[in-house]
Amino acid sequence: MNRATRILVEPKPRAELLRIEPRRFFGLLENLDSAKLILRSNQGTLFRSTQFGVFVSQEDGVLVDLVSGLFVDPKGIEAIYRVCEGGRETFEIEIEGMGIPLAIVPERSLDLGGCVRGLSSIPVERVIPLEMLRMIGAGTWLDESLPFQPEEEFAVGVSKSSFGEERFDLKFASTHIGIAIQLQVTYSDRDGSCVRLYDASSESVVFLRSERRAALSQEMREGLLAC
Repeated sequence: MNRATRILVEPKPRAELLRIEPRRFFGLLENLDSAKLILRSNQGTLFRSTQFGVFVSQEDGVLVDLVSGLFVDPKGIEAIYRVCEGGRETFEIEIEGMGIPLAIVPERSLDLGGCVRGLSSIPVERVIPLEMLRMIGAGTWLDESLPFQPEEEFAVGVSKSSFGEERFDLKFASTHIGIAIQLQVTYSDRDGSCVRLYDASSESVVFLRSERRAALSQEMREGLLAC
C-alpha cells in the first residue's frame, strides 16, 4: 500500500450520559447560529430549524425561550445525552415519563465556535449503549412511531391564527416540556395515517397521526388541506 494513502475510518456511533445541570445546558444554546429541534410523540412530531434565545425562568421554575418557542421544566429532565454518529453530534433529552421526546442537533459545527466547543467539552458521566437510548425514542424520525408506549404523551393543539388565513397556532404540551409556535402552512399532504404540514421554506414540518387528525374539527381539516 502506498504510504501516502490514508484510510479514513468513520468513528463508531457512541452515546454518552453528560454531567451537566439542565439550566446550564439550555443556557449554552443561545449562542448557536442555528439548530434542528425535534419533538417526538405518538400523537405527532415536529421538526424545526431554529435559533435559540435566552431561556427565562418563570415563577414555577419552567424555562421559556420565546425565540424557539420551547419551554421546559428542569425538574422533569432525567438525563441529557450526547450521541455522536455519522460525524454529527445530537443532544437527546430524556424527560420523566416520556422517554426521549426532544433532540437538538447543532447544524454547522465548524461555524459555531465557542458554543459548540462548550457543548462538546461537557464532562461525560459514562458511555451508554446506543441501542438502549433508541429503545426509549432516541433517533426516531418524523414519520416513525415511538418504539415504546410512554407514560405521558404530548397534547397537540392546532388552531387558526388571527394573523392570516394560512397561519396556525401550534402547541405541543406535556407536564415538563413543550413548544408553542406560529406556523405559516403553505403545503400539506396525507400519507396513510399521517397528515404533514410544511411552512414556506420547510424549516418547520409537522406530522399529525391518525388519532390526532380525527380530533381536528371539519373546519380545521378543510383549512389545512386547502393550503
